[in-house]
Amino acid sequence: MLAVARAAHVSVRSGELAMFSAAVEWCAIHEVPAGAGDYHWVYGNEGPLAGEGVPGVGEYAVAEFAAATGMSTDAGRRFLGAALEVSWRLPKLWEGVQAGTVPVWRARMVAEQTITLTPEAAAFVDRHVAAVAGKVGPTQLERLVL
Repeated sequence: MLAVARAAHVSVRSGELAMFSAAVEWCAIHEVPAGAGDYHWVYGNEGPLAGEGVPGVGEYAVAEFAAATGMSTDAGRRFLGAALEVSWRLPKLWEGVQAGTVPVWRARMVAEQTITLTPEAAAFVDRHVAAVAGKVGPTQLERLVL
């Protein structure tokens, strides 16, 4: 039974990573080009999902992703925002997620804290947290980010 439980755990982590990576790709496909504000009928409203420097994504893409994954629109927006935050502004953490050393839920926890930071502050957090994000407990991880 332990082998079955372990295999299920590995499968869940693999699925979370696949969904997180798919979120980044979905956003790339539905990125709102700079100056495309006049094309509301194509993109919907452009929504900033992550921190400064991360491209906007059309609101329709957020709703479609949420529906496809069984999330509410708000939950889908937060999930996509965290995926963008990690992949764009926290590259060392993104490497850890891709390598499987940092679980997606931990990366999302860090991203929630860095979305409001300047690019420089987010880079500082990335440099100092990425190496330990998969090793420390949630409370200690939150303290490191703050």
